[in-house]
Amino acid sequence: MNIRETTKPIVEKDVSLSQNLSFEDGFDSGVKGVVTLVGRGYDENGNYLDGVVLHKQNLVLNDAREIMRNVMFGEGAIYKVVFGDLGRDEDSTTSELINVPAPAESDTELYRKFDEKRIYQENLTKIGKGSDIDPDTRPGIRYEVVLEKDELVPEDKDQQFILEMGLTDENDIMFSRITHPVIVKTRNLQITLIWDILF
Repeated sequence: MNIRETTKPIVEKDVSLSQNLSFEDGFDSGVKGVVTLVGRGYDENGNYLDGVVLHKQNLVLNDAREIMRNVMFGEGAIYKVVFGDLGRDEDSTTSELINVPAPAESDTELYRKFDEKRIYQENLTKIGKGSDIDPDTRPGIRYEVVLEKDELVPEDKDQQFILEMGLTDENDIMFSRITHPVIVKTRNLQITLIWDILF
């Protein structure tokens, strides 16, 4: 099955992330977030990618309150990005890979996690008001990690489906979650993950 033919084309331009969630856009004052994945390399069909493969709002979960309380108390932090496949695999239909269920605020974990990526201090950047990045928009934090070509793909496979992601603390309490149509991670594809949380 040719997955690329069933998904949206890559956006051939840079995306201003936090500007999509500015105060002027009518969003309330609650915590919001947006996830962007930028792919560079070859997809499962041998096509060369160099651009945005995902740009979508995430859902901040109920348990985020606990994490924010702990951070303001001087304890804890967003510790890692977790990746899942929603239970989909090579035997799944095209519909199952494209039409995914939306997350719920009561979610506490991914449907089926297969890997994770640690977040370090150097992966954090201030954005929005009071920073050098989009200073006219709401203040926030950007988490940016690079998934190298050999990451996330099991040793016995040539590719791995990604259909869900989350931000968690070191105790696996989940701050936010996103579900999305399948992204196929190959051994020839590097992905930069940019996750903006805006206050």
